[in-house]
Amino acid sequence: MEKEILLFLLILIFLIFPIKAKGFRADLPREYPHEHIQVDHFHLGGLRGKFSTSESSAEPTQTDQFYLTVQKYILATINYFINPELGLDERTGLVHNYITKKNGYVTKAGYTSITDIGLQLAIISGTYLSGMISQEYAREMIEKIIATLNKMEYYEVPDGSLQGCRYYFNYYDLKTLTSHDKFISSIDNACLVTGLIIARETFPELENKINPLVEKINFKLFYNPRRDLFRVGFFYNPETKTIIDAGSLYQIMNSETRMITYLAIGKGEIPQEKIKAHLDKLRIEQKEYKGIRVEPSFGGSAFEHGMPALFVDEIKLSPQGLGINLKKAFYIQILQAKERNYPVWGESPSVDENGYDTFGSPSGIEPYASRGVITPHASFLALEVIPQKAVENLYNIASLYSGAYDPEIGFADAINVNENKALYKYLALDQGMCFLAGLNFVFNGIIKNLFMQSQEGRKLAKVISELKFFTIDDLIKETENCYRLAKEYIDSGNWQMGEVLIDYALDLAHSYSLGIDFLDLNLYRKKIDELKQNYLVSLYQQAQSEIESGKLREAETTLIHLLAIDRNYLDALQKLEYVHIQIYK
Repeated sequence: MEKEILLFLLILIFLIFPIKAKGFRADLPREYPHEHIQVDHFHLGGLRGKFSTSESSAEPTQTDQFYLTVQKYILATINYFINPELGLDERTGLVHNYITKKNGYVTKAGYTSITDIGLQLAIISGTYLSGMISQEYAREMIEKIIATLNKMEYYEVPDGSLQGCRYYFNYYDLKTLTSHDKFISSIDNACLVTGLIIARETFPELENKINPLVEKINFKLFYNPRRDLFRVGFFYNPETKTIIDAGSLYQIMNSETRMITYLAIGKGEIPQEKIKAHLDKLRIEQKEYKGIRVEPSFGGSAFEHGMPALFVDEIKLSPQGLGINLKKAFYIQILQAKERNYPVWGESPSVDENGYDTFGSPSGIEPYASRGVITPHASFLALEVIPQKAVENLYNIASLYSGAYDPEIGFADAINVNENKALYKYLALDQGMCFLAGLNFVFNGIIKNLFMQSQEGRKLAKVISELKFFTIDDLIKETENCYRLAKEYIDSGNWQMGEVLIDYALDLAHSYSLGIDFLDLNLYRKKIDELKQNYLVSLYQQAQSEIESGKLREAETTLIHLLAIDRNYLDALQKLEYVHIQIYK
């Protein structure tokens, strides 16, 4: 009896005097982030200019809802980078490479990478400029990171034309700030420099502290003048204090590694007369999938196609090159998902049950595996080229898969759609891409604008604008071909593939004013609706039967497929909630 009374008193105390969790504002719901986040300022000051509705309008438009949805997601995601209970290491100011978070328990990596640091610098800059944190707090964080960078071990070129240049290794222990791998990676140093440039543009008063770091990472070290290509990197021998070429070169345009090229051009570290030869070497034969021609990446992943577009305005500067290629790559991702009967789409390197692996699509010359592991960062990278499809896909991931979205930290790194399972790991790299892509989407390219206004970005702009992969005639022919193929799919009963190809054809025709008449479009839209309704009815009946017979796992899969197509179908959502309670109670 005494125990029951004591328990009652404790509960009463907690109700009257609620504990304020360290790092969280007590006046905000738990779904909002760290105490430094100024949510009201972010919402009103940041998004107001984006809305098509007036301040007094009661009902936001569908477009407004897209921005509000992404706003909610990035408010959760920022926690990784500013909350010491999650990804932030307070002592160094750096972030852990990853954390796991499940059932309230958090496990941290204990190390970071220079790519993580580069993203973190860009994130802090964007978080301040969007009104989410104060200028004072943001500057304090940037200065702490710079101070830590100056304490970390690095390789310094001892002699020659690059004497005094400094390069960071890939991974660092957060306690010792030393590196175990001793590998000098060109792309990871490029990511660090990109973040430093964005921080410098945000806080020009810190230029004297940031510029030496930017200038000392000279990409001439990685350039192979005989091949006109950049090296992957070097192994460092601490005993002899020498470096050994890793022996590989980056030989493809559509890869995250094009940031090396961009920075070398922007910093003037590749001879002017060599730029064209270098860019020509990166071009490879185009590839076609379901009527869509694409300049391929290596593995067909969202990361390869989309990461540089977070910082460089490829979409506007290269509308018939890198810009349209990004759109093509994501339509191919959607088509692959439909072909494999995945309810959601988005394949890119991410975690799976065995650790970290590569996943991709047919937009690669040697496509990475597709095993039903879907990562949300792919949808974030697609926001600016296919916004409606990207936001709807994120919503489906968050609402249909138990544990896929956590309002305290954002999306889990991946879900396995074959097992309807969220993978409870959060990577700084992938969370960073989610946040920056979301910020660009909501705030009119805020991160890209920072990079492009820099002296490096201005030098680069003309080169990007000259990249052209597809002529208007190419696009007209492709649009007509995809529309024809779409009708063939629909006539054969495959309305899902047909619908995506029709959307793609209409998207191209509208975006590039191709002047194409889509004869019998209404007829085929009607056919799609009829086939879709019949399919939904069959799924609903199947789910009911599975629930009645106690096959809850099967019912979960069926309902997820149904709701991914129509979120408002009868009481399917309530049925899924019931199934989740029964499975995960």
